[in-house]
Formats: sequence, structure tokens, C-alpha cells
Amino acid sequence: MKIQIKSLRAVNIGPLKDVTLDFTDSSGAPRQNTLLGGANGNGKTTVLELIFGLAESLDPAVTYKNATLLKRVRDTADQYAQLDLVIDGEPFSVFYGEKPYDAQLPLQYIGEETEGHLWLKDNPHTRYGDSEQGNNLDSLNRYFYLRQEIERSNNKLLTFARGERTKAAGVLNLPTFLYFPHSRQLIPSQGENVQREETHFEWAHRYETIATFSGSLSSYLIWLEYAEPEEFRMVADFLSEQFQGKLFGVNRRELKAIVTLSSGQVHNVEDLSSGEQNLLILLLELRRRLLPDSIVMIDEIENSLHPAFQYKIGLALKKLQEEIPFQLIVTSHAPAFLEIIGAENTLLLPDPQIYDTDHQAAA
Repeated sequence: MKIQIKSLRAVNIGPLKDVTLDFTDSSGAPRQNTLLGGANGNGKTTVLELIFGLAESLDPAVTYKNATLLKRVRDTADQYAQLDLVIDGEPFSVFYGEKPYDAQLPLQYIGEETEGHLWLKDNPHTRYGDSEQGNNLDSLNRYFYLRQEIERSNNKLLTFARGERTKAAGVLNLPTFLYFPHSRQLIPSQGENVQREETHFEWAHRYETIATFSGSLSSYLIWLEYAEPEEFRMVADFLSEQFQGKLFGVNRRELKAIVTLSSGQVHNVEDLSSGEQNLLILLLELRRRLLPDSIVMIDEIENSLHPAFQYKIGLALKKLQEEIPFQLIVTSHAPAFLEIIGAENTLLLPDPQIYDTDHQAAA
């Protein structure tokens, strides 16, 4: 199943008074890369949170209480969010909130509109694909098929042995939404035993900083070196290429993932600079979780990165797209990413202080 983002509309959510972001190119096809720019506080992070929340709400495991979306959209009468997708070439939308009079929905959609209150899809007030032509069976079928596939695939083991995107315990028919919030760092931790660090499918995965040894990237590298030495060597060589010859390895006696400098000096991966940590997290997590046709969102991609590393991560992501196709949406103030992604693929969100209240598209 191929899923792409076509557009997002947000009304009265944070600084977004009424903004429609168009993620398509001049031909109307969803762009492979999009850069979100503009002044601080204009809603770039809110856009990523809304995309993630609306996508996450399609997961049957998401409940009303833990939905990320509800952190951004409150139960007031004038808020609305709509995510327009293309699923295997067909338009499909998901929305929440008080639907404006000029909201345009395709024939296939799933959403919730109540009198000023927001509910998740399993609430009895949910309306499915109720269009002018009447109840849309295609919409119901597509939604329930997607829901079934998510439910079937969640928590299945992902194995990328020998660098291939193979899936254990059945073949997955889904991509994944991968979201990297702006705060990304490695926290030192000490383990006593090698932990089994398997990666399981998640329809919507949000990166979180791990403060414990179990679940950390350091523990993951140690497990990989122990259980899949051939794959670890490929990962270590890949990282060495990105980090200007620094060698990545494992100190088995101390149970530490380590970095060896050209001078011979050795330190733990957690002692990398903040910019290098950012680079390592992005590259390693993508290598660990990325599936074909996924959606990858990175907030403040330049976070703590030296300009040289900004170009490196930008080019590495584009190279990765040649191997594993995915749609990339990033926020940044750095000129390097404007150059790499291109002005034609850049959306500038309006400054909230001067924003015209009329509905308009940020482009």
C-alpha cells in the first residue's frame, strides 16, 4: 500500500488561523520532499504534530485519551484539521473538528464533526464518508481495510538482515509514519546484560529520547553486534562514511557502544557532540525502521548541526530515497536545506501577527 500526503488544512489551531498547505508539485502529484520555513512561532511544529496526530488516529489501538491529536486540537467549536492523503492513487481524507462551510472532501474520507466536540473514530457519533451522494460504501471499505491492515501489522517483527527490507512473521502491506520531534539526544546509561533489541512495526512512530539502557540506540548497536555481526558491520561502515572516518564499534567488556577517532582516542557514542548525536539518531533510526513509501517528518532538522553536517544529512536522506522511496517533510531555518530541497519545494508559513484571516494557501 502506498500512502502520500497531498495537503493539510488547519483552522484556529495554535498560530494557524486558517492555513492550507499544499504538498503537491506543479503536476498535482505529492512531492517527494517538502521544506517548511518561516518565522519562529508560525506553526511549523504544529503542522507536523497535526499530520502525525491525524495519521495516528487511523490506528485502532489509539484511544480518545492517548491520541496525540488531542494535544493540539481542543474541544472548541471553531477548530478544524483535515489531512488529505493519496492511498494507492485514490484520494482519501481524515478530519476532526467543526467543518467549515468551504471544506472540500473527496468521495472517500473518515472524520468526525460534532457540535463543538471532538471524538475519536470509535465514538458512536463518528460519521463515515457521508457525502452529498449519500453514504459512501467505498469510503467505508477503504477505511476498514486500512484499519484492518494496521491492526494486523502492528507489533510485527521487522528484520533488515543483509540490508534488505524483509519483514518477518508475514509480509507487511503498509508504510509507516515516522516523526522526529526537535528534541533528539543520547543519554548515557549502563547495562549489565545484552538486551534483545528487536524492532517492531508501528503505524505511527514518534522518536523519544530513551533514558534507560534497554531501548537505547547504544543497546541496539550492542545487540546488533552480538546477534547480527554481518549487519552490524554494514551499519558501522555506513556510519563511518557519514562521520568522516570515525569508527563505530562495541566494547563487550564494558557493554558500551564506542567511537574510535583517527587519533586512536576512544569515547562512548553518548559523548558525540550534540550535532553528531542528532545525525546518528536520524540515520540509525531510519535504517532501523524505514519501510518503502513511508512518511518521514523531522522538526528542526538542522538542530545543533554544523553547516557541513547539514549538507551531509540532507544529501544522505536524498540518497536513501533512491534506495527506499519515502515522502520527506522537514522544518528548518538553515539555508543549506533550502538549497538541497529547493525553493520550489519550500512552503513558507505566514507570520501569525500579519496573517490575513481569509482562507489562503501557504506557498
